[in-house]
Amino acid sequence: MTKDNRFEGLMGVVGKKKNAQTSKILDIQISEAKIDDSLSDISTSKHLNSQTSKKAKSANPDYTRTTVYLPKKTHKKLKAIALDEEREMSSIVEELIETWLSSRK
Repeated sequence: MTKDNRFEGLMGVVGKKKNAQTSKILDIQISEAKIDDSLSDISTSKHLNSQTSKKAKSANPDYTRTTVYLPKKTHKKLKAIALDEEREMSSIVEELIETWLSSRK
């Protein structure tokens, strides 16, 4: 081998290592970008689903806002049960009032 060939051979090896490292870095960056896109898609999907599947009661013309005064202990118990059952307090109160109203017939 001549000097030029040895130098070219060494540069070829260094170039291959550099290209492999660059390729790994690009693969990682592409993977991270795909993960970021996936997370963004999930977040957008959840946001859109919550908007389309459930309209806020305050924006729903079938509902009206009402103030009810409850003793603090009763409110605390209601809130704890609603949280435990993953329900809204207003839906529990609505159910109870509907039951009471139907019993009055």
